[in-house]
Amino acid sequence: MNRIRLVALPLRWKWPLAILGASLYASAYTFASTAPFFNVRSLSLTSIDQAIPLIPWTVFIYLSDYCLFLVLLMMLRTAREITETFLSFSLAATFTYVIFLLYPTLYPRNMTAISPYWDPIFAWLWAFDPPTNCFPSLHVSMSVLGALLVKPKRLSLRIALWAWVIGIVISTLTTKQHYAADVIGGLIIALAGQKLGKVVEIADPTSKAEDKIVPAAKDTTAAPPSDRSAGAF
Repeated sequence: MNRIRLVALPLRWKWPLAILGASLYASAYTFASTAPFFNVRSLSLTSIDQAIPLIPWTVFIYLSDYCLFLVLLMMLRTAREITETFLSFSLAATFTYVIFLLYPTLYPRNMTAISPYWDPIFAWLWAFDPPTNCFPSLHVSMSVLGALLVKPKRLSLRIALWAWVIGIVISTLTTKQHYAADVIGGLIIALAGQKLGKVVEIADPTSKAEDKIVPAAKDTTAAPPSDRSAGAF
């Protein structure tokens, strides 16, 4: 299969693209939660959902998802990495928002008091994170996709990054923000986003010589001299 070839976006576009992406992300998320195309439905709680308890302190791990994106952005060093990451995230988010609109789901939240300490924190979270837009989990898909795309050179950093991401994935269940099915859906979206991003071949003319379009070599073989004397006769 022929790959689509694109020229990498300039490195200086990293932070403007991040701001643009975050704005579109928030706008699309709000629109999908308030104007779904069909009736919102609740999924059945599986045995996994019922077995996992509410662990209030993991809300900080859940919220650290937004800090994770800043760290991932700082790890992007080349124009090719920025372009590939932005493209993969855009594709994954688009598919997710389409599902939100066509198959809107809701997680039933227990509004009873947890404790005087945790109640204000969860109330603040629920103020901007509605109970809709559950399947698939954006927390899972975006975090896992980021870890798949951004690969620090140091092994210790890779391990720390994946430990952070796994913690975020688990926290979607221990904060009772998502169903187990949402986690599975988020993992599928992350793998699909990475795979689709590989369909595009990104050339970065500023990084390596092999990425540049090299003109075809000229034929330097000297042509045999014409026999001008033959034309005289």
